[in-house]
Amino acid sequence: MADWIDCATLAQPKGLEGGLAAKAAAGLPFLLSEGAQVALVPPQEDAPRQVTVAAVEERGSAEAVVFFAEVADRSTAEAIAGC
Repeated sequence: MADWIDCATLAQPKGLEGGLAAKAAAGLPFLLSEGAQVALVPPQEDAPRQVTVAAVEERGSAEAVVFFAEVADRSTAEAIAGC
């Protein structure tokens, strides 16, 4: 079984392509990187529960806009915002 870490919070959607603003968890550097497998907690109804990071646009040492392979549009991004 893999180890889990609460590493980031997904905030509001950015743009129409499904990107989300993300902040590192308190006391941690930004840990999301391309190819990382992410479990979304709490799980949302009618939204992916696990996603793969497709791209990261850094906005500082603890913030970025993150794109996931399974999130193709703003409506899906809105469904997982807050995870």
